[in-house]
Amino acid sequence: MLFLIFSFSIMRPDTLVPIAATDPLAQLFNQYLKGLSCTDSLFTPRLSMRECRRRFQAGKPSPTARRPMTEYARVFYELTVLHQSLHDLHACVAGAVTLLEDFFTTYQGDLHRYATENRRASLQRYQSPESIESEDAAAEADEFGEDDADSLTYYTLQHELGEFFCGPENDINGEYIGSSSSEDFAFYTRIVATQADHTLHKHQAAMKRIFPTRYRTGPNGEREPLPLGEQLEEDLNADIRNARVANAFNHVLTTCSAAAELYTHLDPDVVDDYRLLLEGLQLILHTTA
Repeated sequence: MLFLIFSFSIMRPDTLVPIAATDPLAQLFNQYLKGLSCTDSLFTPRLSMRECRRRFQAGKPSPTARRPMTEYARVFYELTVLHQSLHDLHACVAGAVTLLEDFFTTYQGDLHRYATENRRASLQRYQSPESIESEDAAAEADEFGEDDADSLTYYTLQHELGEFFCGPENDINGEYIGSSSSEDFAFYTRIVATQADHTLHKHQAAMKRIFPTRYRTGPNGEREPLPLGEQLEEDLNADIRNARVANAFNHVLTTCSAAAELYTHLDPDVVDDYRLLLEGLQLILHTTA
């Protein structure tokens, strides 16, 4: 018994860890990841290190292998990137919403006040208490001036939002708002949308040309066969549910691209541009399937 538990634990894939958040976007992304669990199970490596090296060095598929090692490696690597991308994208959307909401509630939409207080807080964060209280520090603050536009460049709301949006310098360092489009996820989104076609009972039905019996829990806790009509209805509902997840996911990515475009072209001195951006990001954060 202990061997079976241990064997299961080392064979169980954990590539697609769900996002630890409760907002609708996190739930949608977790539904999407759950829809890839079968693919994760198929492509998660279960070889010894020796066998893995042997197959790669062989340069051709093993007679017992269903797919070449390059395909296993590609899909496993892409699933790893996909998992991290969804975690990163959720963090960026949630972070940008939090920052903008704080700007409008704490600073009442005052862009100059935000920049000056942000600069002051940053200086205090990186200076020692002794240097902050010294006359030299006060003289330096007067020299540069908190109202000077150049001194506020790296403390503006536009600059702070930059850490959440894609750009030429951060595209290789993770997923940001607008980094990827729905086309980049299309292969896996199709799997999510059609996942009901790859369940065990459907494979059995295709191979044996019969509908294997499925069960439900009866009123007294006993297992009872699920009527064929209810099986078909259950499958139809699953297809509809999965299609909704895929469509909502594509909508999120399309809206993220629009939000990134809006951020790129916003006027850094116009408060209404930031308000419009916040409204778009809030819609993304509350997207449901």
